[in-house]
Amino acid sequence: MEVTLHAATAVDDARRSLQRGLDQACGISLKAFCLLASVHSHEGTLPLAAFPPHVFVSGRAASLAASELAHNGLVEKSYAHAGRRNLQLRETDRASATLTTGFEVAYQCLEEAAERARLLEGVEGMAKALSLAAGRLGVSDLEFDPCCHTMLTPACLIALMGLIQRWDEVGLPVTGLAFTEAQCLVLLRLHRVTASFEFMADALRVEPAEVSKLVTRLRNKLFAGFSAGYVSEDYVQKVGLTPQGAEMALTAAEELGKVVANLRSGSGALLAYAKEPR
Repeated sequence: MEVTLHAATAVDDARRSLQRGLDQACGISLKAFCLLASVHSHEGTLPLAAFPPHVFVSGRAASLAASELAHNGLVEKSYAHAGRRNLQLRETDRASATLTTGFEVAYQCLEEAAERARLLEGVEGMAKALSLAAGRLGVSDLEFDPCCHTMLTPACLIALMGLIQRWDEVGLPVTGLAFTEAQCLVLLRLHRVTASFEFMADALRVEPAEVSKLVTRLRNKLFAGFSAGYVSEDYVQKVGLTPQGAEMALTAAEELGKVVANLRSGSGALLAYAKEPR
């Protein structure tokens, strides 16, 4: 359970970090950037329907990402048939600079996420694991071409999004929990006693305010409860599982395991990490 939680948290942390980095540096979302990288790996032209389906919840989400790229002047849209069917994307001259900047940002974000996760192989290990996952998620061979970066490929970033989407397909229907909510329950189950908001924020690598939102949602689902009080003049909020939450945590761990199993190598290794900070 601990290894599963660690892998899930590393993936989620990397995804959030990369989303923030791309938004600040390129002004586009992670999904849009993945789509742009895919267009580039297909020699600059891609039918939207050919993009890996595991990244988008729906065709509408894919269309929104394409529109985001077009709005930023990074692709041109056309239709192969009358009636606005079979949308085609073609990268513009502006795309090259955005891809170069974006992949540099992606490398830095993944490197920092790997450090926070204490991965023994660092960013290289994370890139290898994401490549394995990409293959298992059915990503096209063309996406594995290091066309924009010496280490990272479009497949790595597509897999990062695909793993989160895989949870929505596999774990969400069973648990009714968002990806981070599931991690929260599993963490509390492993911790076995009440945990402070600060501990939860550090372990899940989210802001304390986000922990408050997570706990509120879990409390509304009757999976968690929290208390607050002063400890040595410090105001401390703590959260613990209800009996229903403890039971659901086991289910959440099982479903998280199915998702992060895509990162597992042939030797069975799953994002090996140091138990103590290096």
